[in-house]
Amino acid sequence: MHVDERLPGDRASLCTALMTAIRTEGTDPDRLILTHKCTACGKIQRNKVAQDDNRDAIFSLMKRKS
Repeated sequence: MHVDERLPGDRASLCTALMTAIRTEGTDPDRLILTHKCTACGKIQRNKVAQDDNRDAIFSLMKRKS
């Protein structure tokens, strides 16, 4: 969900639309960067993979984009 506007964690966005993962960066599963695009306003946001992220979903995205 699009909640951050300028800084990660600021929760300042009024958009609140869904963010779709569009790209992965890196090869180390514990240090990947996911890029998301807002489905409403088009904002692009890069985020580090968190420990509780779904690794199967991330690897699936990596396979689709390669």
